[in-house]
Amino acid sequence: MSKGNSFTWYGRSAICAFLLLNLYPGLACAQAKPKSNASPAQSAKPAAPGAKPATVAGEVYTGYLIDRSCAAAMKMENKGLDNGLKNHTRHCSLEPSCSESGYSLYSGGKWFDLDPKGNEMARKYFQASKKEAGHIFKITGVFKRNELRVATISENK
Repeated sequence: MSKGNSFTWYGRSAICAFLLLNLYPGLACAQAKPKSNASPAQSAKPAAPGAKPATVAGEVYTGYLIDRSCAAAMKMENKGLDNGLKNHTRHCSLEPSCSESGYSLYSGGKWFDLDPKGNEMARKYFQASKKEAGHIFKITGVFKRNELRVATISENK
């Protein structure tokens, strides 16, 4: 064995391969992945038929919608809650002393106070509603900081 540079052919090849793969990683895989002229938007797979689009709005809550002042009274009594909700009138929900407090949704055994945007949307639905009592609404939104931040609202007929 000679002294000095003892790199063998294998050692030099390994170093060159290592440097080549680390400096130019796309070069090693160029044969495996053919390039396409289609843009990423064109090459995306279409949604399956019948699949629901992803909603950014949040969860769906369905229940009775009434003004907060009447909701507070119902919470304190805690008797005949279902009957009180079914008989709560549109007129009461639009009464200035009641509607100014905002609205609450009773859904799944819990109370959800609507945010200011949701209160305004609910007021408009009550004004347009033909139903006199027992207003059940479907609300999509996010419950955050003790209020339901409404994205969409619709009345169940």
